[in-house]
Amino acid sequence: MIGDVICVDRSTYDSLQQQFQQLQQSLQFLQLVIDSIPQLIFWKDANLVYLGCNSQFARAVGANCTSEIVGKTDEELPVTDELLDLYQKCDRAVLESGEPQLHVVETFQTSDGKQVWTQTNKIPLRNAEGKVVGVLGTVEYITEQKQQQQALQESERRLQSAIAAAPIIVYVLDNKGRFLLSEGKGLESLGLKPGEIVGLSVYDLYRDVPEILSMVERALAGEVTSSCVEVGGIVFESRYNPVRNDKGEITGLIGVSVDITERQRTEEALRRSNALLQAQQEAAIDGILIIDENRQVASYNQRFVELWQIPPAVIQTGDDKKLLQWVFEQLEDPEEFLAKVEYLYEHPEETSHEEIALKGGRVFERYCAAVRSPLGNYFGRIWYFRDISDRKQAEIKLQQQAEELENALRKLQQTQAQLLQSEKMSSLGQMVAGIAHEINNPINFIHGNLVPAAEYIQDLLRLVELYQQNYPHPVAAIQEEIIAIDLDFLKSDLVKLLQSMRVGTERIREIVLSLRNFSRLDEAELKQVDIHEGLDSTLMILEHRCKAKGDRSEIKIIREYGKLPLIECYPGQLNQVFMNILTNAIDALEEKAEKGNSPLKNLEIRIRTQLLTNNWIAVTIADTGSGIPQHKLAKIFDPFFTTKDVGKGTGLGLSISYQIVVERHRGKLYCHSTPGEGAEFVIEIPAFQSQLISD
Repeated sequence: MIGDVICVDRSTYDSLQQQFQQLQQSLQFLQLVIDSIPQLIFWKDANLVYLGCNSQFARAVGANCTSEIVGKTDEELPVTDELLDLYQKCDRAVLESGEPQLHVVETFQTSDGKQVWTQTNKIPLRNAEGKVVGVLGTVEYITEQKQQQQALQESERRLQSAIAAAPIIVYVLDNKGRFLLSEGKGLESLGLKPGEIVGLSVYDLYRDVPEILSMVERALAGEVTSSCVEVGGIVFESRYNPVRNDKGEITGLIGVSVDITERQRTEEALRRSNALLQAQQEAAIDGILIIDENRQVASYNQRFVELWQIPPAVIQTGDDKKLLQWVFEQLEDPEEFLAKVEYLYEHPEETSHEEIALKGGRVFERYCAAVRSPLGNYFGRIWYFRDISDRKQAEIKLQQQAEELENALRKLQQTQAQLLQSEKMSSLGQMVAGIAHEINNPINFIHGNLVPAAEYIQDLLRLVELYQQNYPHPVAAIQEEIIAIDLDFLKSDLVKLLQSMRVGTERIREIVLSLRNFSRLDEAELKQVDIHEGLDSTLMILEHRCKAKGDRSEIKIIREYGKLPLIECYPGQLNQVFMNILTNAIDALEEKAEKGNSPLKNLEIRIRTQLLTNNWIAVTIADTGSGIPQHKLAKIFDPFFTTKDVGKGTGLGLSISYQIVVERHRGKLYCHSTPGEGAEFVIEIPAFQSQLISD
């Protein structure tokens, strides 16, 4: 050896080189083994400097390879201050005490907020002399185990809570019959507390309940048993299961008992309710059928079978479709019946109440509704059928009798109304005729004396003129009287006065003639008349109602008379029709004016006459009033029906007019009306009544 240089021969060098390579291979193999271990492994020297680690540890601290960890301390790794302090304290404790620290559980949150659990083991490293020269550590992620453990603990807690709160008893017995466990709220019903009977023998506690002891013996013999037993007035449903060890030997049993006292009471009440319901079904006069939500027969009574004459072989199948097939053959309209049935099954919220017709004239009343629980659950449908054939026949007879009575009453009312109106019009006609007669005589006397009176006055006036010509200067007394009476004015005005009196008497004679024409007491039978005279006479009588009053303007009468022949009719009755319709028209216009719904110049009554084909004539009377609502239009000719306010109409005028036109004259009377625009009444009658009568 020269200085620090060691000289070896070639063979020694090759041997050392071979040993180094083997050592290097061993280290590589050891690193491979360590890297294959799933736990994180590291080792440090006495100064807590990392000497090595496996790849799992390197990746966990963010390094690409293990060499990046070697030579570093925990301060140089990405750990929190809290964990750094914990790691160093643990490492120093191991170095100072020389004792390992095993199964240290730590938890922390990752950067993404997840909770992580680890279990760490740290072991001291010693040299050949036994001195501690470092620390070997292993870290294992136990997050999944922790979560499972927590879930199991939570499940156990919930199970304990459920057992404690549920009305059951859970107990465990050993193979000698001693209680090892007793839990559950059901213990309260026996006056016991959880765990109170642990250590006691079942044979001592229930020596007076042989049923329990029998089930215990059978369970300890290896049989799974169950039964209902009454203990202290409480009924329990119990189940016993044998418990075996790994060798298959029976070491005891586990049992569960449930208090079913209330359930048994409920079941008994339900059986009683079902019995009552079945009795009610059988006592009902209706045929009852209950179909469940699966379209199967749930219940029926004997009346249902009798009504539809269903054979036992069909009803006992419980198949709704087969029942329908049997029913179809008896129906008048089976397709409609089926469509309604299917609709009701598709719409559980619907109910149905209707009549169905069967062949042979029978009629059934059918009612159907959904069957629901108090909570609203749908359990099918219940069908009620009742034979109402006799009732329907009775109803038809009653309906016929009611119609006959109604027709008789209507005819009686019409006759009564016509008699009243005829009497009224007869009295009115007599009064009008009497007034006309009483006025006519003095008027004719006055009118006949106006001509000679005018001649006498002319003679006297000529005499006065002769006096004035021959005695131009009369005495003072005469002169004063001439001035006092204004002789010149008197002479000129006296002629005008006589002419005015003549015009007045002629107008009175025309009115009298119109009154006589309207009353027509001498024309109660068929006569040929000018119908326009009847219209004009009626208008003359109503002329005072057409004049302007207060804020209402004058009602204009527009005549559109056509060229008509003399009409064969009952003049007095036809004038009565004109009077009723024109009076109603004037009432409608006045009502419209009172409500402020009509302009001042829009109050009109238009009368139009025309000759129709087949020798019929038409009289149309239209007004510009408020019109008649459509829902009332069909009733206006009914007796005692009126569109006027209470107290303003009797409801007889149009009814009597309808009888006069339709029944008396074999004509037509109808009305067109547009609300807000007015009404139009049309009278159509034959021009020659006698020809119709002879035909």
